[in-house]
Amino acid sequence: ETSQLREHIKSMNAGSSEELSRVNEALTDLRVSHESAIAEREALLVARADVEERLAKVEAERDSLARDVASTSEAASRVAVLEKEIADIRVAEEKTLAETTALVEEKSALIARLTAQVEEAKTNGAAGAQSRIGELNAALGEAQG
Repeated sequence: ETSQLREHIKSMNAGSSEELSRVNEALTDLRVSHESAIAEREALLVARADVEERLAKVEAERDSLARDVASTSEAASRVAVLEKEIADIRVAEEKTLAETTALVEEKSALIARLTAQVEEAKTNGAAGAQSRIGELNAALGEAQG
């Protein structure tokens, strides 16, 4: 019976350690994913300069064609195409940045929540394990006595 109690104590400790290891592994994976999302967002911000440069060129061309629109219907047609391209570029760029920002914020919140849970599990697990070990040691003492 004593060896069974000892095995039971070992089993309880192993289960807590395994659960904590799984949570820590999930947290590590999430942190890596979060860092990747931040890097992607940073790359998008860097690429934004290229988009803005293209946008400035398109706007300059649109402005140039707009001055000539009264004289040619072709210019009017090109202005409409450029206006649509400008709108599409702006919408796509804002959407991509918003989605990436939301992903970063979501992962930050999830990391904070999981970190708190890990800390709580460490605190509760240690206190609970100590209490249970005390109970089991008392039972072991009674069984041996």
